[in-house]
Amino acid sequence: MQNKLTKLLNNKTLFWDIYLEQIDLKNNANFIIYRILEFGSINDVKLCFSFYGKEKIKELLLSNYRRRFSAKTLNFWKIIFNIEDKEWKQDTRLPNNEIF
Repeated sequence: MQNKLTKLLNNKTLFWDIYLEQIDLKNNANFIIYRILEFGSINDVKLCFSFYGKEKIKELLLSNYRRRFSAKTLNFWKIIFNIEDKEWKQDTRLPNNEIF
């Protein structure tokens, strides 16, 4: 399984800005999961789920790290994981109408 995920990291569509030898599957899990959930194909996502597990991915979506995701992606995963509004922490991003 780790070998398949390592091959996925070679996908320059998802990881255009990293050197494979500088990334660790465990220490950089949040970054890897983010890239796959935001930009990956369905096969990439399946591989991510099988390697990291549903709980790790949900934990990431409920953490402050979720600020990196687009609103569309967050809404999609909120529906997939059946996350209720009370579980969803207050978003720390500024509303679109605020300039400063």
